[in-house]
Amino acid sequence: MELRTRFRDLRFGLILLLSSCFLIYESRKLNGYKFPVYSTKHCPRNQTEWNERSSAINCTTENGYVCLPNENITELLEFCYTYPFILIQEGICLYLSKRYSAVDSYSCTSFISGCPNTSFVSYNLFKNPPCTSIGNGCFLAEPSCQSVTSTSYLPDITEKKRLDDNKDWILFAITFLVLIIIFFAVVRVIFINPKMAFRNLKRRKDVEEREDEEVLLQFASHNQQDISESRFEELPLDKVLFKRWQEDNKQFVETKASREVEGLIKCQNIVIVTGHTGCGKSAIVHHVALKYRSQDIRDSATSRETYNLALELCEMKKNTAPHSIGDAFETLQGYFVKKSGDTYQFYHDFVMEVTTFVFGTDYPLKLIQYADIAFLRKKM
Repeated sequence: MELRTRFRDLRFGLILLLSSCFLIYESRKLNGYKFPVYSTKHCPRNQTEWNERSSAINCTTENGYVCLPNENITELLEFCYTYPFILIQEGICLYLSKRYSAVDSYSCTSFISGCPNTSFVSYNLFKNPPCTSIGNGCFLAEPSCQSVTSTSYLPDITEKKRLDDNKDWILFAITFLVLIIIFFAVVRVIFINPKMAFRNLKRRKDVEEREDEEVLLQFASHNQQDISESRFEELPLDKVLFKRWQEDNKQFVETKASREVEGLIKCQNIVIVTGHTGCGKSAIVHHVALKYRSQDIRDSATSRETYNLALELCEMKKNTAPHSIGDAFETLQGYFVKKSGDTYQFYHDFVMEVTTFVFGTDYPLKLIQYADIAFLRKKM
């Protein structure tokens, strides 16, 4: 659909270019006048042609369109005059003087026929064609113009006209050739180059994706081997915390409540312990946590599934390498997150509140299922 639209626009542009080319050939702007003057092969023959030519050279109601011979009666000129129209008296025709860039009169009383016998305005010139019918350097309605047979004059005029026509055709050919070159250049830019660029971009993208997949596979294989051979290391701060819990746990006496919590945690991901102040809630939680400390419940499969789920929820590509996520966290360090050992934590409670609200609103079940228990105890 887009290709068809481009072709239609290009075809329309080519038509405009060719129209401009033919217009240049038909009407040529002349120098030496105080206002724009154009040569033309013939003057308008009716009101429709008059209006069309007036619009073509941008005439207005203040500067009316006029078509007259030049002062040598050898060429027809069209132009927007300095007045809305010209009042033409009976018995005269008009021509344009190049020296003064002004209209002057020419007596037509000797015309065989067609000399105006009443006054009229210039926008009705097409109704008096003898005043714009010229040839051989004179008005065709003049008796002397029809009887010119001098061998010394006619060949010169004919030769001059032939040379002028040749110049016009050369100008037309050059202009047409330039437009054709521009046309093919536009076709190349619009149709060929985008296709080549798209193919090159797609080729580079495929290569990059294959490289990312290879790196990810190598990382996954290496990571899985490391996880299976070693346990997750505890941070020094965690070791100090667990040591304090162990000292307090030496005096712990199991109760019905502690056994109930221990039984529930085996089949529930989250167990909320409530009670009055000082009834031993924290002691029960610490006692159960120390029992599970020696059991590494995280394995490579669980970590991989959690990682893939996080990519899916964040609408990221499945082949995203973990190191790229680490690099992203590094750019946020000191502003939104802080690094404690090998883990990243929210730099400020406000950032954590906003993140929890946004993610918890969209994925509340996933947040409860996978979030850290300490995080949930504070925020849920």
